Amino acid sequence: MPVPSARAAVEHAHHQLVELIAQQRKSGDLRLPPEAALSSTLGVSRNTLREALAQLEAQGTVTRRRRVGTVINPEPDQSDTPAPPAYPLDTIVSIPDFFAQVDRPVTVTSVAVVRERPDATLIAQLGLTSDDEVYRVRRTYVEDGEPVAVSEHVIPRMLHGHGIHIEALTDGVSTFLSEVENISIDQVEHITSAVPAGDALARDLALAPGSPVLVVEASLRSAEEDGTLRTVTLGHLYFDPRRVHLRSTATPPDHQAAHLVSERPPGSL
Repeated sequence: MPVPSARAAVEHAHHQLVELIAQQRKSGDLRLPPEAALSSTLGVSRNTLREALAQLEAQGTVTRRRRVGTVINPEPDQSDTPAPPAYPLDTIVSIPDFFAQVDRPVTVTSVAVVRERPDATLIAQLGLTSDDEVYRVRRTYVEDGEPVAVSEHVIPRMLHGHGIHIEALTDGVSTFLSEVENISIDQVEHITSAVPAGDALARDLALAPGSPVLVVEASLRSAEEDGTLRTVTLGHLYFDPRRVHLRSTATPPDHQAAHLVSERPPGSL
């Protein structure tokens, strides 16, 4: 029987290592045995083993670390599924308009409008009194039969000295305020976080209770006659993180100062 060449021996050891790595990944063991044990198990010399491991390291399959050994790297994502669209935090845009812009239209499957007295937090945030009333509007958005987002907005019943009337609301809130109530939205402040889904939110988004949900808290502000900005609506946008990501763009202060504009971006929340 002819003695295999050094090159063939390395290729054979490489093949054996690939099979061993696949087995260990399945079992969750992401560290290869020490070199001496591995050489004995595979029936190859130390030099042959080292060359085969060097090939695997160059391919990104393993990483060799001093005093740690050979660690199996996570498998690269081979999925062809495109990354979820990223909702822009630095643009005033409604959920339906955002999904339309990325060619993934959504429909509003449920709208709940409740008129209620504000609690102490809303009184402070919206500059109300305990005798005032607010509308709480909750909507669920569905794409291809699957819920992707839920929005909840709180709108005072009295704004700029006149009453607001809401029975159902499917358009963006700032579109409704500007086009129906003639109240422009001149600034929006966003705060983002991730929270565990409570029972109601989990049901609306078809998630298990406690699953992480991305939250965008939005304060919609309108300029008074004296230029003072007043918060006219508070919103919470809830996204299933498997279907929607969040994006924000930062600009250096000197560049930002040179490109400030007074117009608000198009769209609505």
